Parts: sequence; structure tokens; C-alpha cells
Amino acid sequence: MNDEYEKINRELYNIAYNKSYFMVNWYEGAVLPKNHPNYFNGRIDIKIAKQFNNYHGNINFEKDEYPLTKEVVNELYDYIEKNINKLINISLKQNDEAYDGVADSLDIKYKSIYLTISGLNATTEEDFNEINNIKSDIKNILISNK
Repeated sequence: MNDEYEKINRELYNIAYNKSYFMVNWYEGAVLPKNHPNYFNGRIDIKIAKQFNNYHGNINFEKDEYPLTKEVVNELYDYIEKNINKLINISLKQNDEAYDGVADSLDIKYKSIYLTISGLNATTEEDFNEINNIKSDIKNILISNK
């Protein structure tokens, strides 16, 4: 069991301290059993990682899966780079309340920065709307190559 924890810790350390590592993880959806008839309603499951020229992950919106391509990853990276200051400012203002029954998390690792944004934790209506605009932009980038 200790070997397993050490492996996980090494992976987390490499992600956190490696400036070349880019990551976007986005989860949304109700906390339901997988066999529940509404499990996929509004569900978003995105895991994208890039280090140097290697990338991997998945793009799932509800029951639809989209291809992860180098072009999509590069376009997403460019979008995050262009909007990083806005993302940081929104992230810094988020409250830290937890909500039962729902998941909403957009995690981004860009160079030395790791941040988490959630519409549920927006402190102003303006931030809430901006988070939704960002998510919409990201979704458009991710589904553009289907």
C-alpha cells in the first residue's frame, strides 16, 4: 500500500512542479449512481493533460465522447494563456463552501499555476456569468473537431 501512495505522491509532485505540464480537468453533474436514469444529464467529464508534445485524456459531454487531438489541446492552451489573469482573479475570489449532491469543478494547471473554479462558488453574479462564458468557450474548443 505504501508503494501505491508513493507513486501517487510522485505523480502529484511532478504535475505541480513541472512548468511544462498543462492540464484541464472539468467535472460537472449530479452525484448519482452510474445506473441512475439521470446520471448523464448535464454530466461533463473532461481530463486533458499535456507535457512537451505528449497529450492524453478524454472529452465527454453527457453521453457524447469527442476526440482529443493535438490541435484541440493547443487551441485550449492558447485560450487559457490568453485568459490566465481573468481565471486567476476569479479563482482568488471563490468561496470555499461545499455543496451536497452536485459536482462542479474546473481545474487548470498552466505553467506554475494550479487553480480551481466553480460556478457554485462564485461570489458575484458577474463572476458567475464569466465562469459560464469561460466554460462555454472551452466547450466550443473541445467539440469543434467532431
